[in-house]
Amino acid sequence: MTSTAELKFLLILLSCDNYASPLGAKAFKSFTGKPQLCLELGERGWIEYSKEIAGVKLLPAGTALLEMDTTSLPVEAAAMTMLKQLAAKPAGKVKLQDISGKTNAKKQAVLVPLADRGFIELEWQMQKAGGSVKLTQQGLDYLREDYHPKGTAVVSLTLLGHYVAFLRKGVVQSVAETPVQLDDAGILAQIKALDAELGTENYLPIYALRQKLGIGREDFDNALYRLQKTDKIDLSSLQEMEGYTAAEIDAGIPQPIGGPLFFIGLTE
Repeated sequence: MTSTAELKFLLILLSCDNYASPLGAKAFKSFTGKPQLCLELGERGWIEYSKEIAGVKLLPAGTALLEMDTTSLPVEAAAMTMLKQLAAKPAGKVKLQDISGKTNAKKQAVLVPLADRGFIELEWQMQKAGGSVKLTQQGLDYLREDYHPKGTAVVSLTLLGHYVAFLRKGVVQSVAETPVQLDDAGILAQIKALDAELGTENYLPIYALRQKLGIGREDFDNALYRLQKTDKIDLSSLQEMEGYTAAEIDAGIPQPIGGPLFFIGLTE
């Protein structure tokens, strides 16, 4: 923790339901430089925050698609319209507001699948209006296990009380709860049980399992890759973003190209 502002920001989230809050909430109004603060905390993996598309760039594959006869290709008319708009703009990143469409959410729903297929490149930024922020499991683990306060800081007793209550809750849970089995067989059993509980029909969102298991991000991702490699599960990316929050999408497994892996399916 490098500043009192970061500490206060995290402690406020500790007091919120499910450790999540709109960024426009009264508790955060006194913070200056919230975008930079969220960026720094997000880079450490301690929080997740709503994101939106800042810029779009047409890639060579998208240009080539426009030169083809698309009548027999599985490309929606709305997607082709977006690509034609980008082709008509000067080279470089195009701002989302410079692309015509009904709403940013609907434009984003068209653009993300195009990026997943390698036709365009997206640049993301923190959502400017109506955004939300949430403590991640990694952030909770840091506050519970790795944060060692030192030096001086002005923090209200109310915020300190939230922290003390959080630590006490962790102690009670660690004694009372049976740990989730983290071996491959245990994870497969959790996937099957959670899929049945949520009725996702073998299309379980990764965020649901990540929240259920509550293990570190790297260990979680490696476990899924290991199960995929042994043909126990299939992992697939998200094609339509509507109906999911930015935090849920960010809980997927990022990929070097395209969108994150988002769904889990059992192969047996």
